[in-house]
Amino acid sequence: MAEKILLEVVTPDRKLLAAEADVVVCPGVEGQFGILHGHIPFLSALEIGEMYYRDGAKTEYLSVSGGFAEVTGEKVTIVAESAEMGREI
Repeated sequence: MAEKILLEVVTPDRKLLAAEADVVVCPGVEGQFGILHGHIPFLSALEIGEMYYRDGAKTEYLSVSGGFAEVTGEKVTIVAESAEMGREI
């Protein structure tokens, strides 16, 4: 069984999401990138756009307005100027 990565999405107003995922895909300034558990640590600026994460067969979409993604081997932290869950738009 593949290990999961923890995804946290925070904005200046609130902590929007804390979930485990198999893969996280984000809109980086250099292009879209995907993250799996054990990924090499890095920091990336984010573009305005759509991101998503997949947990098993479930895929959840989010809208982000800029910000940063901090990636460690076990966790992805998205610090966005604003963010919304796709189902709430």
